[in-house]
Amino acid sequence: MTSILAPGFETLQALLEQYAADDPAYSAQVCVIHAGRTVVDLSIGDDLGPDSLMCVLSGCKGVVGMCMGLLIDDGLLTPDTPVARYWPQFKAEGKADITIRQALSHQAGLPGLAGGCTVEELAAHTPVAERLAAMRPLWQPGTAHGYHGITIGILATELVQRLTGHSFADFYRQRVQQVLDVDFHFGADPGVLARTVDLVPPATPVPPPAPDSLEELMLNGFGDFPALVDVPNHPVIRATGPAAIGGIGNARSLARLYDSCLDDTGRRLVSPATIDMMTQIHTVGSDLVLGVHNRFGLVFQNADTRLDYGSPWSFGHDGAAGAIGFADPTYDIAFGYITSKMPEQGGADPRGIRLAAAARATLRTARRPTT
Repeated sequence: MTSILAPGFETLQALLEQYAADDPAYSAQVCVIHAGRTVVDLSIGDDLGPDSLMCVLSGCKGVVGMCMGLLIDDGLLTPDTPVARYWPQFKAEGKADITIRQALSHQAGLPGLAGGCTVEELAAHTPVAERLAAMRPLWQPGTAHGYHGITIGILATELVQRLTGHSFADFYRQRVQQVLDVDFHFGADPGVLARTVDLVPPATPVPPPAPDSLEELMLNGFGDFPALVDVPNHPVIRATGPAAIGGIGNARSLARLYDSCLDDTGRRLVSPATIDMMTQIHTVGSDLVLGVHNRFGLVFQNADTRLDYGSPWSFGHDGAAGAIGFADPTYDIAFGYITSKMPEQGGADPRGIRLAAAARATLRTARRPTT
C-alpha cells in the first residue's frame, strides 16, 4: 500500500486492509480531498498501483456533467431551450419540445437505440446520433425518468460538436484535463493504455437483463456489443472514450475532478451558480429502466439510500464496475474510488460507500467541540 493518510483518517486504511483480508482478490484505490487538501490517497492489492488507471464506465458521467456546465457558463447552452434549437434533426417524431433540462435528467424517453449499435458505430458517433435524432420517445418526455446509460453520452457529444466545433474528447482535454492537469482520459494514447488495468468479472456472473425490457434496450439490446463486464476492457472503447461509458481514470483523478466543483478559491472549474442548478434534484422516484428508486440532477446523480454520498447537497456518479466519484459541499469533501473487480450487484461498490462514510465520520468528529 502506498499512502497519503492525514491524522484522523486511519479508519479508511483499516477498512481497506480488512476488505483485502476478507477477499484476497480485492484491489482498490481511494482518494479523499478535504478543503482542497488531499487527506487520503491509498491503494491496495495486486492489480492497482497508485498510478494505475481503469475504464470507470458510467463513473465518467459526472465529468460529462462538468463539460455540460462549461457550455452553460459559456452562454452556449440554456437548460430550458429545446434540444432541437441546437440540433434541428432531433425534432423528428414529436421531440421538438424536449428541453436540454429534460434530456440531461433522463426524462427524454430515449433510453436506448432500437436495434442497438456496434462498438465501432458508437465510436464513430455520427451513425448513432442520426438514429437517436430519428427516434420516437418511449414515454411522454417529462412525465417519468429512466436511465439513459449510453444515449445521454450521444446527446452530450452531439451538443459539444455543434456548439463548439470540437469533438467531445478535444473539448474535455482543452477545457478540463489541461486546466486541472488531471489524469483522466476520454480516448487513451499508448502511454495511458500501458497503465490501464483490466476489469475482473465477479465470481458470480451478473445476470442479463430481462428479454425485451427497457434495461436490455438501455444496455444496447439486440446490438453487436460486448457484455457489460467486457466493455471496460474493449480496445475500441479504451481508444476512443465514448462520453457516457469510456472515461479512463483512477481514484485520485475522480477526486480531483469533483474537487473542482467545490467552492474554495482557485479550485472552481464550473461556476457555483451552474453547479448549484445542475445538482438540484430534477427527477426522483422509480426509474423506468433500472427498476430502482433514484434521483437525478442534470447528468449528476443525487444521493439516495443506495448511493450514500453524504449530505442532501452531495452529488456524483457511480459506474457499473464499482467506481464512485462525488462531491459533498457540506463537508467540503471530494471522493474517488475504483476497484478492479466488478461488484456482484453492479454499480457502486458498497465497500467504497463505507469508506466514504468513514471519511465523513472523521470530519464530524473533528467538528465536535471539546469540553
